[in-house]
Amino acid sequence: MTPKLSKREYLAGVLALVQGSPHPLDSEADSRSDSTGSIGEIYAEPDAQRLREKHPRPGDFDVGLTDRDGILLGANGEWTGVSDGDVKSLTESDVVNSALHAPYTAQSDNLVVPVASGLSPSDAIDPTKSKRPVQQAMNMVHEQGGGRVMLPPTKIREKGPIYAKSGCGIIGLGAETSKIRITNTETDGVVFDAERNGSDHVRQFEMDGFALNGPAGKKSTGVAIHHVNGDTERLTVGHLVLWGWNNSVYRVERNVGPFETFHQMLTVYGSDAGNHGALFEFNSYYGPAQYFATIAAYPKASTSGRNSTVIRTRGGTQVFENLNLGGSSGQILRQERDGKPIINTCNWEPTRLVATPPALMRLEGEMPVSIGQVRQVDTETSFNTPEYVYEVAYDVWNGHRPGRKMMGPYLGQEPPNENIVKLTSPNQPLKPSFYWGPAKDIDVVHSGTNTSGLRALGSAGTGVG
Repeated sequence: MTPKLSKREYLAGVLALVQGSPHPLDSEADSRSDSTGSIGEIYAEPDAQRLREKHPRPGDFDVGLTDRDGILLGANGEWTGVSDGDVKSLTESDVVNSALHAPYTAQSDNLVVPVASGLSPSDAIDPTKSKRPVQQAMNMVHEQGGGRVMLPPTKIREKGPIYAKSGCGIIGLGAETSKIRITNTETDGVVFDAERNGSDHVRQFEMDGFALNGPAGKKSTGVAIHHVNGDTERLTVGHLVLWGWNNSVYRVERNVGPFETFHQMLTVYGSDAGNHGALFEFNSYYGPAQYFATIAAYPKASTSGRNSTVIRTRGGTQVFENLNLGGSSGQILRQERDGKPIINTCNWEPTRLVATPPALMRLEGEMPVSIGQVRQVDTETSFNTPEYVYEVAYDVWNGHRPGRKMMGPYLGQEPPNENIVKLTSPNQPLKPSFYWGPAKDIDVVHSGTNTSGLRALGSAGTGVG
């Protein structure tokens, strides 16, 4: 038996499905229908799908549901109440077309649009009339239980910082199109602070499709993405461009635990971490399941006069699938204390180094590290060839000799100035390390007892064929 719905209930279902939220009458489905599925699925989904395909561009009407019986029909920001008796004159295509595209119409008018249950396009914020338009919109959607802040195709000036809220997100129209410019010199970009969220965590936050620009200039700035307090859980990042930061672009402070975080594509331009720890800095002793699919970093050295270390980790597990590094990218990885990084592929192609890196990767202590391969693509200055690729060293903080390092092959156009691997402390024999190459690629420079804890795999196994 098919349920009988009023016109208003039908429109509510279509609007809910278009917005990706549950149908407001789903809880009554059992009492009103003998068929399987929710009321929204039965009535609205076919029409919503059909109208998504049929009406790809904005229509002339803005439609909203009131708290009582009526539907608001409007155009150009002017609203007129329509009684239930007049609703029949509205076609479903008018309603759905407007519901689909009203937020995008506001975006095209260069407004910041908060999208959440209980908000309408009329709640859009003019960024020229607010010093913190993105934060203002974030607070609005958080107060409604969560939602998204939709950015327009323009540059927005934001005093900063932007405090992330659970269940919310910032979505732009592309990193070359939607841009947030933080204007205060020493202010961070997006901050994950659980206290500001009224909890011990910030959970299920999303960012995608915009550039997060710093103040640039010659002075130190804040940090582009900064985890400062509490746990960040289930963070999802699509494609962001980070530009104009004279500091780290991504930092996790001590005693902060990001986990189950996913980053698809982070591109770094015009930033200088030479006076700071690294472009990507992980200072907490814990933090599992932090995933970075691709990082493309092209830092500068014009502020600090130094190379930028790309990654420094003191704790937690970070997985980096692909690193593409240029500009003044000096040391690729500095692993200390309790850091457990995994790098699958790294392409190192610096063009503006100001000094020769002593080693591309410094690996300390007994925490496990896995490096797939390091590829060097040549070189425009004499500084662009490192002394070593890997330095395996003692962990002063924990008092541990090195162990459990897996070092993949070096595929450089030019050999390092000295050699591939430099062993500065005896490797623990019961926690062996492995280098994917011949023994002649390893320089043993320590004065301790030889433990044979570092194994060269280039001559391992049985030759066949």
